[in-house]
Amino acid sequence: MSRDGLKERARELYVPGKFGYKKVAAVLGISRVQVARWCNEDYRKRQNFSKYAKRREDRASLLPAEKARGMKYSQAKFSGLPIEWFIERLERGVCEVTGLPFTLGADAYKGPYAPEVDQRVPQGGYTPENAQMVVRIYNQAKSNFSHEDVLALSKALLKG
Repeated sequence: MSRDGLKERARELYVPGKFGYKKVAAVLGISRVQVARWCNEDYRKRQNFSKYAKRREDRASLLPAEKARGMKYSQAKFSGLPIEWFIERLERGVCEVTGLPFTLGADAYKGPYAPEVDQRVPQGGYTPENAQMVVRIYNQAKSNFSHEDVLALSKALLKG
């Protein structure tokens, strides 16, 4: 039997909870892992077109500029800030606190100079008045502390 024939037969035989991967693999004489891959292809396709379709549409429609610049989707989605706020700051290309240039691109979110949204007053919410676009390394150093705390740490490091 050809590979395509085996694939179709595996999909016909597989019934979750009754005639699982192991039984199908034994009947067809192929690996259980291969049966699982073949049977899950259809499942993943159905899931992608139903459960996750809306999320993908939201990402595509809300954040084309930010996505192209390497901005994390979750940062824009959960912040409650208007898209224009992000675009304006990303186009400037520098951190609002340090003046360091952002690293932009597909893998930018991994680096220390990736753009991130910071709250000027921790726990103050993401509003245009309380938010600023900063480099990731500053945001992580600040965490839930104040700007003054980061300055004190920086001065101590310089004295070293």
